[in-house]
Amino acid sequence: MKKIGKRVKVRLSCQTADGNLLVLAGQRDATLNITIATIDTSSKDTGEWATSLGGEKSWEVSVSGAFVFGDTSLQMIRDAVLKDGGGGFYIELFDDEGVVEAGDVILSSYNRSFPNSEVITYDCSFTGNGKLSAVAGVAFGDLMPFKNKEEVKEVLTKAAGK
Repeated sequence: MKKIGKRVKVRLSCQTADGNLLVLAGQRDATLNITIATIDTSSKDTGEWATSLGGEKSWEVSVSGAFVFGDTSLQMIRDAVLKDGGGGFYIELFDDEGVVEAGDVILSSYNRSFPNSEVITYDCSFTGNGKLSAVAGVAFGDLMPFKNKEEVKEVLTKAAGK
């Protein structure tokens, strides 16, 4: 089944603040990259073709959008850059059909662009700090009443145990 990307949103909580989960304002695009390092196992015996094993996994989420002045989520990111050196965040990618991917991240980059004849935009990247959890079957409505990451993690853990 194909889905339209605009249904997927990124929600973030700052671990150094009150823990509220906020949808990033002005989102236009988001990308989840998962990388598996390869370990070269080639030897003289393997001939001219290289052989490899899968190694450590890492992940990153990048988000871009129209900058919304005064928005709490974007201010939280800016504060993390200026005060906390990247801070610690909890991030979720979710859609209205209940597919959720979530985990702890560190803000690795933040940029704002001020083009001459277009809207001001932002780009930010978050590097995963540990495991990315992928849970299907958690309805979007089940997550909405929860405001902090602990409550959301509890719902996701219960859903994963189904």
